[in-house]
Amino acid sequence: MTGQAKRAEAYPADDTRHADPRYQGENYDANIQAAQVVHEGCRGQAGPARPNRPGLVTAKGDDIVPIPGTKHRNYLEENVAAATFRLDPAQMQRLDDALAPGKVRGIVILIGLWLRLIVD
Repeated sequence: MTGQAKRAEAYPADDTRHADPRYQGENYDANIQAAQVVHEGCRGQAGPARPNRPGLVTAKGDDIVPIPGTKHRNYLEENVAAATFRLDPAQMQRLDDALAPGKVRGIVILIGLWLRLIVD
């Protein structure tokens, strides 16, 4: 959501994104399109789309609590500021439509990464 994602082939062979289906071909195109809708939906809110991920989660209801992780204090501050993030029903519907099942494409390869960490 930061706008810095590239196609799989743009990453070195030893970078996990090189083999990640989410960054390949039509999956990449579909995911960039969905991310663009999210980015546009966050425009006018506190900061760029990236720190608003916790806000997007809390906008779904009072019974949902995001648990963002970060190594950097400035990202933590942005995540806390995102608590003020609000969407009207039409904005929420546009995001729900853009992120509906089948819109975001490519299988996450976390199992392979997890196994590689154990073996290494």
